[in-house]
Amino acid sequence: MTFDYQMERREFMNLLYMPKLDLDVDSSWSDHTYTYTFTLPNFQVGLSDIEFALYPPSVFEFVSSQPDQEAIRAFRQAMERALQKQENMVYKDGSAIITISITLKTKICLVWAYTPQPGTTVPARFLIDGGVKEPVVGMVNGRLI
Repeated sequence: MTFDYQMERREFMNLLYMPKLDLDVDSSWSDHTYTYTFTLPNFQVGLSDIEFALYPPSVFEFVSSQPDQEAIRAFRQAMERALQKQENMVYKDGSAIITISITLKTKICLVWAYTPQPGTTVPARFLIDGGVKEPVVGMVNGRLI
């Protein structure tokens, strides 16, 4: 498969399956409630997936930051509840709209990508600089990486 074909295919998949995230953060003195509303085109329970990690907001300033394991557990549990019970999940115009909320003591950033079907992960872009031809995959909260 030629590089040009790979790039075109990747751009087509981005157009076809581009996810969307609306994030609402409600912070009080000691708690932060994050409400994530995902719009996932062509989502299929048991086949599609969200790959994710949650980091302190400084992840892009300090490379040594580690994922927040407590936040990851809370996010995973909320997502599993939404998918298993189909609570806070509706289908509209060929997309699943899934809303989950988690409350944490710390501030976090969600780094994520959507896999609508095995072998296809979006968003993914090719950044060509100095001969690098590897895709950059994912989003930070609702922004492309």
